[in-house]
Amino acid sequence: MPGRPPATVRESQQALLKAELLLERVRARSESREARRLRRRRTLRRIVNRLLWVVGSWVAIVIGAFAFSGLVMPLGFWGLLLVPLLMLFAALVVARLPAGGGSPVRPRFEGVAVGEIAPRLDQWLDSKRPLLPAPARSEVDRILHQLDTLTPEMAKLPAGSPEAAEARRLMADHLPRLVETWEAVPEGVRTRDPEAAEHLREGLRLVGGELERLNRRLAEQRLEALEVEGRFLENRYAGPPRPEA
Repeated sequence: MPGRPPATVRESQQALLKAELLLERVRARSESREARRLRRRRTLRRIVNRLLWVVGSWVAIVIGAFAFSGLVMPLGFWGLLLVPLLMLFAALVVARLPAGGGSPVRPRFEGVAVGEIAPRLDQWLDSKRPLLPAPARSEVDRILHQLDTLTPEMAKLPAGSPEAAEARRLMADHLPRLVETWEAVPEGVRTRDPEAAEHLREGLRLVGGELERLNRRLAEQRLEALEVEGRFLENRYAGPPRPEA
């Protein structure tokens, strides 16, 4: 029975391309699951924060009512009626806070330690996400995931390291400027011209890719440091036993 003919160069290239596409789809699904998990965690944290604000405002209103009744004059019927109305008003005010839970104003990064940049940018970008076009939101989720991973690593970076300088450029300058440049385009133009959303999505994709590479580089440095420590311990303790004095 004749053997199977060797694969041609073209067939090998096609097989490699299929394997790369499969790996890319697996990675995209993994990132999508991670992004959904992160969104759920953020939503839960936002709900808990809102509830805490509501409870805190209610406690302040009740304490204020008791203090007014004890120090100034009894509340009376209308005062007792005003207390639940104030509590309802406080709950409505908290409910109308920005959806992202952060400030829509661009945070100040001048003079801020590199370890504090990622959390500030995270809150600001999360508050901007609902205002961005749908194609860009998936890229924002990817960036938020990278920022969530970078936050503990950035606190360990020396201020003068190349990685710290690159992170500061990306997070304190390039990314906020990209979003603000898109916001500066008149809303009517953004609605009529789909290229505006595409330019924003592509820019966010590039920033997300750079943050991912930075994350990977920092992880490789941690692994190299661990390998050095392992070799030191191996050379120190795994050699032949030294004679007793």
